Amino acid sequence: MRVFIDYREPPYMIESLRALSDPMVEVRVIELNVGDIAITEKNECTLIERKAVRDFFSSIWNNRIWDQLERLARAEDVFGIEVRRKLLLIHGEFDLYDNLSSAIGAMLECIYVYGIPVIRLCSDDELISFLKVEINRETQGKNSPLFLPSYRKFRKREEDPQVYLLTSIPSIGPKMAQNLLERFRSVAAIVNSSQDELESVDGIGKKRARLVFKLLHDVKIKY
Repeated sequence: MRVFIDYREPPYMIESLRALSDPMVEVRVIELNVGDIAITEKNECTLIERKAVRDFFSSIWNNRIWDQLERLARAEDVFGIEVRRKLLLIHGEFDLYDNLSSAIGAMLECIYVYGIPVIRLCSDDELISFLKVEINRETQGKNSPLFLPSYRKFRKREEDPQVYLLTSIPSIGPKMAQNLLERFRSVAAIVNSSQDELESVDGIGKKRARLVFKLLHDVKIKY
């Protein structure tokens, strides 16, 4: 497997991928005409466009993003290797930006009009983890629509309907849902709690408490 990374990508990302334990993964730093990362395995390529949040918003404001998305959508090969999959990674927090509706509109247009999946990754660690998993899945052929494993483990639907309901909230998994219920005893009490009270729940943290509070109270989230 070869992973081509555009030379303008941050050094920490290049170094992290080069530190992969798999000796079969070769990382090359080059100039890519389309996209920022190209993962090639045999005769297939996954082409990824990574946009830092600042660049994402800037490209929306100056309309540059539509040309970039069109070029990504039209890309057929990288160094003669057929492009089978394409992704847009949006990397970073939206905290400093007000126009969330423009960002959501751009993401929906990317998905529905250009047919390119969008993935949000908030931190550098999330970005590196995603790329490592993506490379591993490409190596094993798991991203092919023809991949049919002998068995597949599905996430079991939570038997507790309150836990199941809470896990529909972004960033809340089963464990955090249990912690919230242990603290407040019911979903109604969680909805009526203050942001400070939410922060007191083990493991939730200030940032997640703010998001949960605003979602539950239908308050416009200022990103």
